[in-house]
Amino acid sequence: MIKLLVLEDDLQLLNVLAIYLQRAGFEVSKASDIENALEILENENVSLLFTDCDLPDGRSWEKVIPKAHSLGVAAISTSGDESNKKPAEDAGAVDFLSKPYKLSEVIRALEMALESVSG
Repeated sequence: MIKLLVLEDDLQLLNVLAIYLQRAGFEVSKASDIENALEILENENVSLLFTDCDLPDGRSWEKVIPKAHSLGVAAISTSGDESNKKPAEDAGAVDFLSKPYKLSEVIRALEMALESVSG
C-alpha cells in the first residue's frame, strides 16, 4: 500500500480527502500545518505528498516540498491563484491543481506524481 501525506489546513477538506484516498487504496497520514508535515516526513515512510501551497504558517513550496524532493509531489492552491504554480513546480511538485477541484483529479495528480519517482 502506498503511504501518502496530505497537508491541508482546512480540517473538513483534510478529513474528506483522507477518507476518499483511503478508499482509493492509499495509506494516509494527515497534517494541517507545516511543522506537523515536516515531522511526519522525517518519521514515517511516506511515498507521496499532496499539499496545499498556502498555509497559515507558510507556503509549502518553501519548506515542505523541498524536504519531500525524493517523493512524488502534487500541489494545490486556492481558486484562480496561479502565483504558486511555478514556485511549487520549481520546488519539485509534478502536478498542480487549483481549488475547487474534483476528487478524481486528485487521483490523477497522485498517479502522475508516483510515476515521476518510479520511472
